[in-house]
Amino acid sequence: MKLTKKILAVVLAVALVAVLGVAAFAAGPSLSLSATKSGKTVTLTLSGSDLTGFQAGDVVITYDNTKLTYVDSSTSAPDGTGVTGKAIDVDNQVTFSYMAVDAMKTSSAVLATYTFKVVDGADGTADFSMSIGSFSVNDAEVTPSTSGTSVDLTEKETTTKENPTKENPTKVGPTEPTSSTPVEPTSRTNGNGKKGIAQTGEASIAVIAGVMAVAAAAFVATRKKNEE
Repeated sequence: MKLTKKILAVVLAVALVAVLGVAAFAAGPSLSLSATKSGKTVTLTLSGSDLTGFQAGDVVITYDNTKLTYVDSSTSAPDGTGVTGKAIDVDNQVTFSYMAVDAMKTSSAVLATYTFKVVDGADGTADFSMSIGSFSVNDAEVTPSTSGTSVDLTEKETTTKENPTKENPTKVGPTEPTSSTPVEPTSRTNGNGKKGIAQTGEASIAVIAGVMAVAAAAFVATRKKNEE
């Protein structure tokens, strides 16, 4: 009988340890942030998992207000629970308070979206972190696990690779010498039907013959005078 009691006590102890272990490692609510950048706008998304039974909560988002300016935020109402939220921006923190009309039935959901504007001249990395003010699930206060995120603000330079057009140089060949055809003097046809010298040539010969005739006459006259 005593042995039976001892065995029963050991079994109960092992079962209790197993139950406590499962409870200790059971997944609780988890919240995470993700960020994207488009131009000068940064969009931050707050998502949650294992949210079944979520009723209300306060989530504080901390950001770098030297690089970002808070613009706006919005919340969604997954599975018709009527989740509403109100954001309050103070310095570098945005506190978002949630209230669900009915306990959330969905395990995973996007709870809110935040919009920021990049400050002119800001570059490098902008970090986001998160803390929980309160979080109620099934009428009990719980502390969900949280994870932050960061976004690169550096402008990506778009470089267009130029493809230069190769110009084919025009080949210049040797210049052919211009052949000139000698201009033949204009010929005239004489009375016999034969080509004679041009009119200009005939005039020159006539002048020369005339001069020679005058010179010969003068020479003869002079000689006769000398003989007399």
